[in-house]
Amino acid sequence: QRANYYELKQPKQVTLVMEQLVKHYAKPDYWLQLSAMYGEIGEEEKQLAVMEAAYQAGYITKKQDVLSLAQLYRFHNVPFKAAKVLSNAIDTGVLIANERHLEMLAQAYIAAKSDEQALPVLHKASEIAETGKFDVQLAQAYLNLEQWKNAINAADKALERGGIKRIGDMHLVLGMAQYNLQQFNASLLAFKAAENITTSAKAAKQWYQYVKREQGQHEQLAMLR
Repeated sequence: QRANYYELKQPKQVTLVMEQLVKHYAKPDYWLQLSAMYGEIGEEEKQLAVMEAAYQAGYITKKQDVLSLAQLYRFHNVPFKAAKVLSNAIDTGVLIANERHLEMLAQAYIAAKSDEQALPVLHKASEIAETGKFDVQLAQAYLNLEQWKNAINAADKALERGGIKRIGDMHLVLGMAQYNLQQFNASLLAFKAAENITTSAKAAKQWYQYVKREQGQHEQLAMLR
């Protein structure tokens, strides 16, 4: 019956049959197929609910199914659960700790505002990457955590290794981190460098003017003391 409805291109009828199969037999494949059918007919909340139930029942053991669940969590704005699923899969060997999977895990933590937990993942990814793309993310994460020196080191490393898309952003990170360390001259130089790049020029100009004023006030206070 399921196969016939599928051949007739009647996904809602297929879904109804799958609901009966899950109810009466509860085979792991049926749960995953039901979740997929909910997605096909546009019932995304049910799709996630069934997939999550299958995961809790221990039915999700294959790489692609783990990735699908993580993507569903991200789609439904539950990034921390996505991170937990990916982290557990890497720990248990279901997923290899390669560049792609580490990037997905780090992005899930960052989306969940868990920059601290993203750091070791990004470091591991940086070690195996051929470019500075993960150093870019490290620099931003360290900036968010107000770890200024680490942000500077990561941004410098990203620029040195190259292969990154938004070079101007790294100069902005350098400028902001150096400003917070009261390294005004270095900060101004970084913002000047960012001004020469179209994508970062506007923000860099505003930051340059702000830091220039702050530097003047700092020097005046120093003279008064």
